[in-house]
Amino acid sequence: MKNKNQTGFSLVELLVVIAIIGILSTLAVIYLGSVTEKARDAQRVDDISKLSKAMELYKQQTGNYIRAKGNCLAGGAVDFQTNLEPLVTQSLIGEILCDPLEERGSGMDNYFYFSPGQDAWWGVTTYCGSISEDDLEYFFLFMPETTTFDLMPFSTSGPITEVGCGPGIGTETCCVPGPKK
Repeated sequence: MKNKNQTGFSLVELLVVIAIIGILSTLAVIYLGSVTEKARDAQRVDDISKLSKAMELYKQQTGNYIRAKGNCLAGGAVDFQTNLEPLVTQSLIGEILCDPLEERGSGMDNYFYFSPGQDAWWGVTTYCGSISEDDLEYFFLFMPETTTFDLMPFSTSGPITEVGCGPGIGTETCCVPGPKK
């Protein structure tokens, strides 16, 4: 005989609560992952902005821009940090900034710096939007994870007239140009 005054939850009620908590936890993890990726994308834009400002200060102090090319890839063919080290030694920036996810480290998943006459893309003329690399003092490249930016797209196949770069559109790599020559 059952005791009708018995208190507590039934097994079905507990399973329903556990399922609801599981669903909410999954949604929270998905949302927080997206927020983290967007934060890293914002960090990328901020890093490139700081590097560009330091480059302009370097020009004011020395009369020239750094003539080099480089990327942040660990063991990369060209050394971003070494080539841009004068920005640190002249106290124009605290450190040479690299992609927040350096472990992505393949292909375009990192920061790049190029100046004219440095064979930016190994024999191929490159473009920041519709501007040829030869018409710029320098340019930086980065690849966002989830955010689309209203920045110039990078191209190795000719000028691009539309603005916009990021995942899900024609050009995922963003180009941040320095001043025109």
